[in-house]
Amino acid sequence: MLLTPLLLDTDESPTGARHYLTPIGRLPSVTTVLAATRCSQDYAPWQRGGRAGLDARARARGVAVHDQVATWLTTGQVPLGASPFLGSLRGFVGRLQSVALVEGAVWHESGFGGRVDCVAEVDGVRGGFGGKRGRSPRSAGWVADDHLQVGAYGAAVEARYGVRISRGFVVVALWDRAAQVFETGSLDGAYRGFVDRLGRYRAGARAA
Repeated sequence: MLLTPLLLDTDESPTGARHYLTPIGRLPSVTTVLAATRCSQDYAPWQRGGRAGLDARARARGVAVHDQVATWLTTGQVPLGASPFLGSLRGFVGRLQSVALVEGAVWHESGFGGRVDCVAEVDGVRGGFGGKRGRSPRSAGWVADDHLQVGAYGAAVEARYGVRISRGFVVVALWDRAAQVFETGSLDGAYRGFVDRLGRYRAGARAA
């Protein structure tokens, strides 16, 4: 079942905070909420300072890889000249059937928006996943916020399309080996964790 992508405009501040312009107003993105409410000691040294501290070239490379993966999932063909990171994903992509949505904008009445990487059947069960990349493997703790992101996107997909996401995954593409696949233990629990962070984000915005 294909899901019709929503068309939502966005705006972005000089520090990288992104908002989606939705039918119920201007809403912060999931990644903006998580970045703003993450403890500074939880960041790797190169990330400290929030999104403003990220190297612009690294961000651009990340966007390029995301675009290549989206083309692959949409057309079934790996783009010519694709990044080596895509080779890392072959095993996981082979588990996908019935891709329903790729890089689709979503929003939720709780007060957030975002762009879900992919909704598809994974091993025959409808799932959603978020893709990351890294030069070296990541620990389960490193992707804790990514699970909250997947939970938020699952809730938003259900709110907008009436489609229940049964499984969630964080997939980390690696430069020289097969991708790491972390399954989200409880999507409902991950969403509750995100809603807690959203409350902290709003409290901080009111205090600013």
